[in-house]
Amino acid sequence: MLYNILHCDPLTPILTVSQLRSLVTKIASSPQRRFRFRETSAKIYKNTIAPNGTRLADLMVVRDVATRWNYTHAMIKRARLLQRAVDRWARDREETQCLVLSTDEWDLLGQIEKMLEVCLPINVRLVKIC
Repeated sequence: MLYNILHCDPLTPILTVSQLRSLVTKIASSPQRRFRFRETSAKIYKNTIAPNGTRLADLMVVRDVATRWNYTHAMIKRARLLQRAVDRWARDREETQCLVLSTDEWDLLGQIEKMLEVCLPINVRLVKIC
């Protein structure tokens, strides 16, 4: 089911982003966890190339900075790119199984990503002004 972001419970997008933020924080919280994530990613993606030309297996999730919405965009975009590895990593660990995102939640994150992407050029201009 595809979420209609304009007609869903207003808390749903916030809770979904918060769930992803918690999962990304778990992945990136220690060198050992990052290493295990890279191992998982390497098994899944092998030599698959990302749109920017980098091997997917070489990419790491991007941690969010709560006070900067463009980092939220970066976190969502990278997590969606590495979705299969993020899902597998979370499912393989008992303490993160409660953070596994459903297909509907990933779809919702895709919609949020598109909404935030519209604002990126504005952020670039504001940074240049300040």
